Amino acid sequence: MSTTTRRRGNFSMVQTDAATRPTPTARAWPARTAGGLLVLLGLANAVLGLLAMASDLILLSPGAAGGLLVLGLTTTALGVMVLRGSGAATTAALTVFAVLLVLQLGDAAAGGSDADGAMGRSVVLVVIVAALAWARRSIASR
Repeated sequence: MSTTTRRRGNFSMVQTDAATRPTPTARAWPARTAGGLLVLLGLANAVLGLLAMASDLILLSPGAAGGLLVLGLTTTALGVMVLRGSGAATTAALTVFAVLLVLQLGDAAAGGSDADGAMGRSVVLVVIVAALAWARRSIASR
């Protein structure tokens, strides 16, 4: 872990060896967790959209299948940005998924059309929102 400084003209050059590279800190784990969850969710949605477009396994209209594919790819891209520690992407994802959670809970409380799947979707959204809030807090404290 040595650091040497050489002067060349008016500039100082700092050289470090390979042992002094920064290591991932504990603050990186919340962003990795939230980003990984978003990537998994996005890839699952993209695969379901592709299956709906290519086969009869999932019965969706072509518009809904295309929308699922596009939103899956968008969620995956957002997850990659959260993985890399982007505060803006984390805030955007937290806002979107918190709104989705509120809408889902409101629909479930009103006795919406698909009460059976409402609990599963609510649990997934709670986990995503909690992970994003944890990541946002750790990114903001850097």
